[in-house]
Order: sequence, then C-alpha cells, then structure tokens
Amino acid sequence: MTVATSPPPAGWYVDPDGSGGQRYWDGERWTTQRRRDPSSPRSALIALADRVRRLWSQTPAVLRLTLPIALVLILVGVGFYAWSRPQDEDDWSRLPSRLSCHTQSGPKPPPIITVASVAVTHPRDDVLALMVRFAGPLPPPPTGSAATGFVGFQLTYSVATNAKTFVELGPQDGTDDLAIRSVAAANTAEANLRADRNTRARRTAADTEEIYLELSRLKIDRQLIIPELTVAAQFNTPSIVTVRYATQICR
Repeated sequence: MTVATSPPPAGWYVDPDGSGGQRYWDGERWTTQRRRDPSSPRSALIALADRVRRLWSQTPAVLRLTLPIALVLILVGVGFYAWSRPQDEDDWSRLPSRLSCHTQSGPKPPPIITVASVAVTHPRDDVLALMVRFAGPLPPPPTGSAATGFVGFQLTYSVATNAKTFVELGPQDGTDDLAIRSVAAANTAEANLRADRNTRARRTAADTEEIYLELSRLKIDRQLIIPELTVAAQFNTPSIVTVRYATQICR
C-alpha cells in the first residue's frame, strides 16, 4: 500500500545544489531565489559591509549627495599633485652648468674686474663649485686688512641659493685666498670658516677665481641648489676716496 506524501510548504530550505546557502521552495518546485544561510556565522568583512550600509542609509540625503562630490574633488587634487610634482628630484637636479651675468646700473667696472663667465659644477658629495672667469687679468690683491681697511681693488662675493644668501667671500691681506664667512653663523665664532678640501676659495689663474663650498657646513641642506653669485667691486685709495662700481649679478 502506497502512502501519499504532500510536498513541504513553501519556504527557505537548504539549497540542494550544495551552494552552502538556502534556496526558496514555492510549494511545488525550487525557484532561482537563493540567499545566505542566516544560521551560518558571518565573516567580519560581511558584518562590516552590513554596518556600512546601515550607516549610509541613515545618513541625511544632503550628506549622501555632497560626500561623493567631495571625495571626487579630493581624488582629483591628489592626482594633479602627483602629476605636477617633480619626479625623482634631488637637491642637485636643477643645477645649471653656467650662470649668466649682467651688470646693474652704476659706474661700469673695468675689464679686469668684470665677470666674463661663471661655470658651475657639483664635484662630490654636497660641494658646490664655481669657477669665476674675468674679462682680463685680475689686479693684485689689495693690501691692508678688514680691520684697518684695504687699499686697491676690493672684490666681495656673495653666493645664494633660492635667492637666500648663505656665504660671503672677500680679500685677505697678502694672499690670493679669499676669506669665507658663513651668513647663518654671523656674529659667532663659527662665522669665519677655515679653508679645507671642500670649502676654499682662491685665485687659480691670472683671470680666474675658484670657489668650493661644502653646503652642509654652511647650513644648506634638503633643498634644491639653484646658485646665484653677486660680485661687488670697489677701488680704495690710501685716502678716504673710494670708487664703487656697479654690482654684477650672475644667475
């Protein structure tokens, strides 16, 4: 004798296809509707997604409109910065090989103290080298001292980077070497620098001054090196008469 059984009532049951979730039985056949088994533990990621959806649904409509716009603007700004920012740029990446010089208004300096060219190099580590060549043989170094005053042609050099002067150089009595003064250490015992392999300045040819500057010693670091040289010239007589020539700027 065969006993007739009625099909189970409509509802959600374990998916016979083995998906691990549930499938809806409409009372006669399986439908295509599936869902996660509510009795199975939820992963942390799914729980987080559910919380985010609930929070977003509770957010006022105005914020739901403005937040995506703000996010897009932020992403556009970040992208533009990444596009426009110099790539792989170190402190020396924009160092020119030569400076172009011009003379400001005022009495024109004679050829023997007129800068003809300035070659720029980066010989090692954080050393900046300037080779200053003049239009004619330089005059003899002036006599005297900074305390008593110099007699003769007196040339004073100022070196800057990014328009900020960091060192000044001037004559020393009885030598072709130039005195080197740190601007950052002004009015301290460290202002006047002793010459060494990386920081020195002297006449190396009849028409040439060579200047080597160790920038870390002069408190210059972590910035682009874009040098500028200023040359101030004057002629001092033994009396009080002084002739000042127009300043020369090389950049």
